[in-house]
Amino acid sequence: MNGSYVWGSPRTDAKRGLAKEVKRDNPRADIRRGLAKNTKKGKGVVRGMSVQVPKKERQSNFELLRILMMCTIPVYHLMIYNGVFFSDYNANVGPGLLLSAWTIAGDYAYVALSAYFLLEAKRRPVISKFLSFGAMVLTLYVIKIAVLRGLYGHQEGNYFLEDFLIKGSWWFAYGYLALLLAYPLLNRVIFSVSLKRLRAICLVPGILFTINGMLNNVWMGNDLLAFSFAYFYLGYQKRTGFQRLLGLRGDKKRLVFFVGICYIGTVAFSWYAKLPGVMEDSVACEIIRRLIGKYSIIQFFMGMALFMLFSQIQIRHSRRINVLAKSTVFVFLLHETVLGVFWHFGKVDGQFRFYPLPLFLGWTLLYLLVCFGVGIVAQKLYALLLEPFYDKLIQAICTWKIVQRLEDWFVRQGRDFERT
Repeated sequence: MNGSYVWGSPRTDAKRGLAKEVKRDNPRADIRRGLAKNTKKGKGVVRGMSVQVPKKERQSNFELLRILMMCTIPVYHLMIYNGVFFSDYNANVGPGLLLSAWTIAGDYAYVALSAYFLLEAKRRPVISKFLSFGAMVLTLYVIKIAVLRGLYGHQEGNYFLEDFLIKGSWWFAYGYLALLLAYPLLNRVIFSVSLKRLRAICLVPGILFTINGMLNNVWMGNDLLAFSFAYFYLGYQKRTGFQRLLGLRGDKKRLVFFVGICYIGTVAFSWYAKLPGVMEDSVACEIIRRLIGKYSIIQFFMGMALFMLFSQIQIRHSRRINVLAKSTVFVFLLHETVLGVFWHFGKVDGQFRFYPLPLFLGWTLLYLLVCFGVGIVAQKLYALLLEPFYDKLIQAICTWKIVQRLEDWFVRQGRDFERT
């Protein structure tokens, strides 16, 4: 061996066929040496040896947000489907509003979480993720149809069954499926245009979203518009460092103040509007639909504020929180099935809004606990029995040439995104 050799010197490395870029952690040089720069995501390879690297852990603050927000959604639909808000005034209007006035904000916080991680995604597989989520959604829909049709059969005039339970509020499911295919293109736009142009891009769907909320124009196309608005807005927030929300500084105290004012104002005004003699009940119902409805601009920004708030909360890693959070999407997709079972056996039906307050709150809590119980069991059984089969099937599908070409196209979009 040459006595002048010094391990790691740039000159010697160059002689050994390694670029000086190694010193600067250049990815291409790392690849030539067989090293993975971001080793947290899988295995690193060092001189032919396999090194097991722990996977990146879920962030418990975000997982806690998932759980808290998912506690509101079944309760919200329990109130809506049983006419607590949208029928004549009853004594449970106030408690129902207290429990439900931030549910749609929770929906948008949940969307923001999904958007946040897709904005972070680089070179992740697109087709397999889309097929995996689609397989889960399809499976749970088959279970839902089997249970509800088995209990009720087909009842053409039963709007509660056919419009509420069967069709259901699965807008997150198909919105997220669309987002899983569109996000490489959306990321390319978000990170390539100037901030001024990105603000203008956010403004267009924001205006349309607000108009839809005012008109209560609910349909699938506007659901996708809501998703695109949330995604572009969160992309803008990410590029500006989540510093401000509607002119307010994005620190914890101001975010708590913003959410609190919106929540208290929504509850107080909605409750007041429903009081006997204040206004026509039909008018009060329309006001409530616009304040706590799916396209409420107030609920949207409450959701963004909740996401920003929880992103700043430091929580020690909790395995229990993270495990429970895995079941939240199952709770969301099956909670209306649980409601159908409760309704079928006469436990929570059209008379629910007239229950005495202790019974009203007791049945609400029991229903929520059952929803989570069903979600947890369904998630465990799915992971044990069906997910391995779906994974093998999806791997086989991803070997098809047409799928590989489509995946290559998505990868190219991701590379262009990284350059920007």
